[in-house]
Amino acid sequence: MRADSITKSKVAAFASHLKHTGKLSEPTVNRYLSTLGHVFSVASSNDKRWVSKESVPEITHFKESRGRTEILSKEQQLRLFEAAWEDADPQLYLFTLMGFHSTGRHGEMVAHQWRNFFPDRNRMYIPDAKAGPRGQPLTVELTTALNAERAKQRQQGLGSDDDYVFLPGPGSKKPHRASFGSAFKRAVIRAGLDPKLITPHVMRHTSITALITSRVPLPLAQTISGHKTLAMLLHYYHAANPDIDDAVAILGA
Repeated sequence: MRADSITKSKVAAFASHLKHTGKLSEPTVNRYLSTLGHVFSVASSNDKRWVSKESVPEITHFKESRGRTEILSKEQQLRLFEAAWEDADPQLYLFTLMGFHSTGRHGEMVAHQWRNFFPDRNRMYIPDAKAGPRGQPLTVELTTALNAERAKQRQQGLGSDDDYVFLPGPGSKKPHRASFGSAFKRAVIRAGLDPKLITPHVMRHTSITALITSRVPLPLAQTISGHKTLAMLLHYYHAANPDIDDAVAILGA
């Protein structure tokens, strides 16, 4: 059916069909709904305008019980940085730095192009971000590391606007690095951490939690994390709310 004819009730019927007829779990159905939401974000974006923002239907997800979320301590982060630096993969350290210093998502980070890097503003534009196109704020340290990487690539005849920050490996079917999964796992093991628990996404969890516990205003934290709605960011807030720790200390006193 036409995208602009999809209504809230039709989305709900689609979700019900997946759950009951397709016999999919609610978390799996939510992944379909998230993908549908991303399709509408792109379709209604200012540079596409395939459908109007007014015609985008409300998409209601099933409630999921949020399991344990791994957060790395400063000491664990340092061990992981050292392990990444010592790894044979020359770009693993930059990927790890980017994960902690930009709250980046794995899939978005590996697809960064130099044309979207703005070192004068400490920004990386992400045209295909999960929640729609946006400018990702970067730390000064990450911007410095990216400048160094680009200079190194230019010595190799690379680093032009059309090139990707993370170069593809031999035989890769993509123009950029497909994944750092295996290399990151090596670093996790070398750092003495559990590879079953510590994945690249844990860097994002750790960084966002650091923003929350440092009492960064939630709208600013949302700008950095790239969450589409404040409600999504509030999951981190409820899990790491520093005010709760201050309040419960009263009981201890």
